[in-house]
Amino acid sequence: MDCQILEMDGFEAKRRLLASEGSDTHIPVIAMTGNAMSSDRARCLDAGMDGYVSEPVTMVRLSTVLAKWLPCEGPQPMDPRLDDTARAMT
Repeated sequence: MDCQILEMDGFEAKRRLLASEGSDTHIPVIAMTGNAMSSDRARCLDAGMDGYVSEPVTMVRLSTVLAKWLPCEGPQPMDPRLDDTARAMT
C-alpha cells in the first residue's frame, strides 16, 4: 500500500479495510513509502500495517516481507531460475 497517495493515502485505506474486516477475515497490507526514518516505520505499524518497505525497494527486501503473508508457490528470492530483470532488482 502506497502511504502517500493523494486522494486517499495508505493510512486512510488501511483504516477503511480494518473497519470492514470481520472476526474471521484479515487483509494483510504492507506499507510502501519513500520515507525511511524509523519513526515512519513505527507510524505505519501503529496504523495497523502488517509490514513496511521503504524505497529504494529491492526484490530481496520485498520478497522477504511478502513471504510472511503470502503462500509461496513460485521461485524463492535469489533462486537461479529468476529472470534477469528480477535479478537486477536485487
